[in-house]
Amino acid sequence: MQKEQPQIYLIPGLGADARMFQFLQLDAEKFKIVILEWLSPYTNEPLAMYASRMAAQIKVNTQPIILVGVSFGGMIAVEISKFFSTAHVILISSIKTHTELPFYLRFFGQLEIHKYLPLHWAKKLPWFYNWVFGAKTIREKKLLNQIIQDTDISFVKWAFTAIANWQNQTRITNLVHLHGDQDKIFPLAYIKEPVVYPGTHLIIFSATNELSLFITQKANQIFY
Repeated sequence: MQKEQPQIYLIPGLGADARMFQFLQLDAEKFKIVILEWLSPYTNEPLAMYASRMAAQIKVNTQPIILVGVSFGGMIAVEISKFFSTAHVILISSIKTHTELPFYLRFFGQLEIHKYLPLHWAKKLPWFYNWVFGAKTIREKKLLNQIIQDTDISFVKWAFTAIANWQNQTRITNLVHLHGDQDKIFPLAYIKEPVVYPGTHLIIFSATNELSLFITQKANQIFY
């Protein structure tokens, strides 16, 4: 009987899509690469409940699975992993428990100030989002701009509330956390036991070769 192909599931950042992973170099002949697609959230839907619906996109087989989540996608990966006993999680530029979320983001999120901000104007301020996310090269700025312009503002507002109210305290056993030392969104000082890379919140773009090697080596350990 032919062995099922190992599965690596990629979960992009908030409002992003497959473009976030376009520079990753993973062997599609050795691993089945699946990029999860965002669902429309229900009104006031908690992050954990939303993740349970996202989990339906995962095909269960006899092998372990790897969940690679970037930023907001990492939080989703943490919650999805609770439904699969054989799941391994790789977080990139994310947080794994609510205590790693900076207190000021939690405070403003719980006050829901973001619901009253004209976030659509942020799309017209590339200097601002380039600074916040840490886009430095022409390639990074171009790709970030494309993603920002295509992001659904209503989805962002829901996600901000869901993140601020995320109460996860579970420390996932099979988890490794990759993080940039210059991350402005989730500062390194709040992150517990990370594998640190030089870079900003966008190490998925700037440290692609290193991340590709790490994920590949980790997948080989797990599957082979």
